[in-house]
Amino acid sequence: MVSKSKIRDAVGKSEIENWEKHPFTMHPVRSDDESMRACWVYEHDVNLRLERTEALAADVEQEWTAELPAPSHSYEYYLFYGTSPVESHVIVSVDEHNAAIPLPERDEDGNRYITPYQATLGRVVTGDYQDFEIYLDWTDIEIR
Repeated sequence: MVSKSKIRDAVGKSEIENWEKHPFTMHPVRSDDESMRACWVYEHDVNLRLERTEALAADVEQEWTAELPAPSHSYEYYLFYGTSPVESHVIVSVDEHNAAIPLPERDEDGNRYITPYQATLGRVVTGDYQDFEIYLDWTDIEIR
């Protein structure tokens, strides 16, 4: 039996190269349409996958997205192990899908942050370390 903590540990220690993206949809759409559902499968255990299931907001207007030149969109993502949903996350696709940043929290001083685990999810969905870090810096979101 696999525990939730072991699943989170595997995801947290993974690299983006360990995940393979599989776009899929029930309806025909353009292949470059970022709004379609997608699935990232972990190559070391194909029972582990991250799925983008639905758009939550077509135009995210948050203080931290205001400086970006293009619109941002939020999506719900589910982490599955086999057929079991393990947890869900809201991830914002920023600047017309150039990077994916998990919805940040605010500390008592008002600073925005995400956890290292959330950063891993953002990097996996973004598919590029450098783009993720550039947009994280641009939006003043810390990893801690």
